[in-house]
Amino acid sequence: MKKNELTAWRKTKENIMTHKILSSQFDNTDKRVFISIENTKAHAIVDKWNDDNQISNWTVKCKTWNWLCRKLNTILEDQIKEFLDLDGLTVKYSRTAGCWCGCSPGFLVKDGTKNVHIIQVDGKSVNNIWLELDVDDCNDYIIQLTVLADERLKQEKAKLTDS
Repeated sequence: MKKNELTAWRKTKENIMTHKILSSQFDNTDKRVFISIENTKAHAIVDKWNDDNQISNWTVKCKTWNWLCRKLNTILEDQIKEFLDLDGLTVKYSRTAGCWCGCSPGFLVKDGTKNVHIIQVDGKSVNNIWLELDVDDCNDYIIQLTVLADERLKQEKAKLTDS
């Protein structure tokens, strides 16, 4: 499957309206907005690809796995930004968003390169938000990406064996 054969996944107002804020709060000790999301079916598809290819057993970092995760995170970042109405700001995935040790990955809100400290959600100031995103309509797109990832992984393995 070639890149241009991937069907384009587009956001619709319908799927954005089914997202939910599970919890939000303000914590004056936090210096940045932290957004956590519940795992989605798209996560399960990507995790299954990881398990099927035994990426966890690799002794080197898998570039294809990183590529696939970035693709999924880009979809999630776009959904978060639109759902929370964060015009002019960016949302970026961070492994250490919730904790420096990496136990709480999530998303940070940025203004340029600087972390945003507070955002308005439902009329109140918050900096910790837990969301449930309905991105099920992108599952076919994610499956297509895993097929492309299979091809990329073959190439990556070939390069590693040639080294």
